[in-house]
Amino acid sequence: MIFDIVKKQVVRHVARTRGWGIVRNIILLSVLLLMASTNTAKATDGVYLGFGLLQNTLTSNDFSPLVSSAYGPNFLIGYKFGKLGVEGDFITSKHHGKAGYSNADLFGYSLNLVYPFWSNVNNRGNLVQYCLLGGYGYYEIDVSNGNNLRGNGYNFGLSQNYYFTEKVAQVMRIVYRMIEYDKTNNAAIPTPVRGNTITVELGITHQF
Repeated sequence: MIFDIVKKQVVRHVARTRGWGIVRNIILLSVLLLMASTNTAKATDGVYLGFGLLQNTLTSNDFSPLVSSAYGPNFLIGYKFGKLGVEGDFITSKHHGKAGYSNADLFGYSLNLVYPFWSNVNNRGNLVQYCLLGGYGYYEIDVSNGNNLRGNGYNFGLSQNYYFTEKVAQVMRIVYRMIEYDKTNNAAIPTPVRGNTITVELGITHQF
């Protein structure tokens, strides 16, 4: 499957990349964009793409004692029209096991509605938007001992978009994912398994 090919390539990249290095590059890019930003009091409609860094924390009792929080990349593709936006996202992170437990890789993609509920133009003339988002996604966990869990869940969150220009924005968001893993390759694992996850993201989007 295309999803399996993509996630394997992303995991290899994450294994070679330190989270702080990604953060540093995004911050540097944001500073450069801020210095070059133009006066913009609106955001344009249309297709946009985005990338950034996330931190995933599995908060449910089934996972939080077993694995640590982890960094990873996230990718966005969306379409903004008027007051609403439709957005797809892809997330992944590699989690180290705690106290001798196995490591685990988390993957997921979801489809969300994005609604800007408050906007403001700062003293530099840049648009700042606060958005609510909600949607539904598919998620998968591969454990280093060979176990695999697959499931779905609703997610909702809050986002701040800072527009350097009408087309380029810095995005900061927090998303709560209510995931239930109800499929596994190991019949000994009782399902469903709760896998609620908090995702904190920092990235850049570009409108086309």
